[in-house]
Amino acid sequence: MKLWKQTLIGTLLALSTLAAHAHGNHGDEEPISKDGASARGNKVIEMLVDSKKLQLSWKMTSAKEISSRDTPNGPVWVVSYQNPAESDTAKRTLYIFLDDVGNYLGANHTGTL
Repeated sequence: MKLWKQTLIGTLLALSTLAAHAHGNHGDEEPISKDGASARGNKVIEMLVDSKKLQLSWKMTSAKEISSRDTPNGPVWVVSYQNPAESDTAKRTLYIFLDDVGNYLGANHTGTL
């Protein structure tokens, strides 16, 4: 019986240490600046080209416009790029969406999130 109690107490203590590590401040990152959004957008362009989702010519582009939008889920950076080498005129502008700390949310050619 004593061994059973020790095992139970040991298990409870082990589980309580796991709960202590599960703190809520994982989202304490600093918001990025406009320059940070531009740099992160360039990295996303490289990632999309490397994964064959965009043509190689997109690597030669630079940010055309950088703006911030308020959404129900918080502020979002929108970094737009223009690629005159793109054959489809409807796809010459690419919009990259980043959250306020620079996480990639998505990209499209319409500008709608």
